[in-house]
Amino acid sequence: MDDFELYWTFKTKFDFIHGRMLSFAFSSAAKPADVIRQTFNALQPGGFLELQDISLSFRTNDDSIGTEMKRWSNMLRRVAWESGRDWDCSAKYRKLLLEAGYEDVNEIMLEWPINDKTEMGMWGRTNLLDCLEPISMAPMTRYLGISKEQVMEIVERVKKEINQKGLEASIPV
Repeated sequence: MDDFELYWTFKTKFDFIHGRMLSFAFSSAAKPADVIRQTFNALQPGGFLELQDISLSFRTNDDSIGTEMKRWSNMLRRVAWESGRDWDCSAKYRKLLLEAGYEDVNEIMLEWPINDKTEMGMWGRTNLLDCLEPISMAPMTRYLGISKEQVMEIVERVKKEINQKGLEASIPV
């Protein structure tokens, strides 16, 4: 495995490059543009780059989203900016792709349900519940000075809200 942020030294050009859930992996706000430029240079003419990513912004059609979910999301966004990262960089992918030289850029915006009665909503909820602790622990303990126990308390409160009946929230994908 290579570090995708380092200079790409592949000798062979690719037909297809796929990246998923990269927003949280970039070490600085400038890195998404650097990586996208490298993908462009690593593709054969006519090759494709596909990026699939999320934002930590919960969306809802009503006011069912909870205080703990909002607080958690805002805390992580603050940490990202204070640490020089841009966890909302996926909203800029289209612009960065065009700046790198890509043509015919297609952007498909979806909403990933996290607690409705559909199979997708149940899968989205399970996926989110599984990632709450890992996505929270390092940023909150390192940048906010919160203890592991406090992070776990926050995570448990967010899980409780996510599992609450009547919540019909989604995450932009």
